[in-house]
Amino acid sequence: MSTGEWQETEEPEIGARLLVLCREVRFDAGWGDSPYSLNGLLAVFKAGSDFPVVWHEPVYLYAEYFGAGGDYEVWFDLFRFATDEDGEILDEIEEAGYGPFVLTLAADAFVNRRSYCLGKLPFQAAGIHEFRLRIAGMYEPLIAQRFLVKE
Repeated sequence: MSTGEWQETEEPEIGARLLVLCREVRFDAGWGDSPYSLNGLLAVFKAGSDFPVVWHEPVYLYAEYFGAGGDYEVWFDLFRFATDEDGEILDEIEEAGYGPFVLTLAADAFVNRRSYCLGKLPFQAAGIHEFRLRIAGMYEPLIAQRFLVKE
């Protein structure tokens, strides 16, 4: 896990309903309650044949949160899944961690939206990868998003 600390206190009342990986997130306050536009949704990365490789293009994670208002520390952990020849997952390997990011949830909002720009994604090998969004003080991730890295 990345360096967010777990605490033995009661977990905060927060959840996530959406986590999307994309090439660009645009914000336009003129769109009212839906100010974000997501461009270039990503499900597959074509990284080339030389692993390990670092993806240098900007990648965005867009998340929608709900729950108790307040300030939280957000972390994203990047995992790779080791699979057998049939594609069955045998193990998971942490490749990188990103954060902390400060998240301020408005108490009066039904959904709070945020985007995060991540750079230099390290890929040690081709295969199934996953971003896990978690909040400091919570053991389990709020939500995860899988994607494929190809040669």
